[in-house]
Amino acid sequence: MLITGPNMAGSKSTFLKAIAISVYLGHLGIAIPAEEAKFPFFQNICIYINHTDNLRQGYSHFLREVKNLKEVALKASEGTPIFAIFDEIFKGTNMNDALQITRATTQGLAQFHQSVFFISTHIDELKDMASTAVNSYFLDCKVEGGIPRFSYQLKEGWSSVQIGKILFKNEGLYDLFQSSGG
Repeated sequence: MLITGPNMAGSKSTFLKAIAISVYLGHLGIAIPAEEAKFPFFQNICIYINHTDNLRQGYSHFLREVKNLKEVALKASEGTPIFAIFDEIFKGTNMNDALQITRATTQGLAQFHQSVFFISTHIDELKDMASTAVNSYFLDCKVEGGIPRFSYQLKEGWSSVQIGKILFKNEGLYDLFQSSGG
């Protein structure tokens, strides 16, 4: 499942954390905040949100993402049911590499039908991947009068809404940089 939407729209990270906590609590037999929930028992629950470098092991943010993904893929290839979340995967590398390897990752993970994977991304070029094997959802946002308005609702489909330049402008940074000679 690919999750898109602009920053602040729900936020994707907060949504993914809520899903992860619900799956974990459900596995413990504890009530979760939902009217109804059905999911299989997963042998592994892997959550990758807010990674950091591991200086002790010599791993950059990006290499840590690659190693985490490898661990999940190896377990899934053994037939182990896995629930995994990758928040803004491969944001630690350049956009061209991120596009190509996120595409390969999404296609590769889609073959493990006994597992469930959530991947959030800002890479709009992945829009063509939405299919029966790869579902896409977005956290809704509309721009009205130059102001982002968030519904905090998850909808099926893809969001191409970009608010980075709007927020940059609304904070007066274009004007600040022009007046400082930039």
